[in-house]
Amino acid sequence: MPGNGRARARDGAAFVLPLTLALVCLFIQPATAQMYQWKDTNGNMVFGDSPPHGADATDKQIRLNKIVRPETPRKSSPVRASMAKKPEEAASNVHVTLYEASWCPYCKKVRAYLVSRGVDLTEYDVDNNKEKASEARMKSGQSGIPVTDVEGTVITGDNIPAISRAIEQKRRGEN
Repeated sequence: MPGNGRARARDGAAFVLPLTLALVCLFIQPATAQMYQWKDTNGNMVFGDSPPHGADATDKQIRLNKIVRPETPRKSSPVRASMAKKPEEAASNVHVTLYEASWCPYCKKVRAYLVSRGVDLTEYDVDNNKEKASEARMKSGQSGIPVTDVEGTVITGDNIPAISRAIEQKRRGEN
């Protein structure tokens, strides 16, 4: 009867796999959550997953897996700008606009360089601001990021030497 032991082991494995899959599916959380917004009896705005009966609640769809950055331009802090590696090369009189996305490693590289140079930097996240995404496409003639605008000189990609030349020309007052 040695074959019976193998048959029982095979039957046990056939039972464990579906049970494991069922348990895994049970504990997987959805990527969105259902939320409601309403005013309580004191007039305070309240958010929750189930509004009280009779409340005039509005349905709010909340994404749990995405961080949304504000659509307003972000100015680099003066503290970062003052951390330029070489004070004689600081370019605080040069205004640079950077069109970027938070997930883009090339954008991070360009941003780090611009901060190290101490330029007057304005940043736009093109994922959260479609108007600025369109503006970047119009300036660069393409849809890639990053797009760096150094007072009218537009550089696409992470071309640090070209960005550096444009900053130096503007810093010295050249066109």
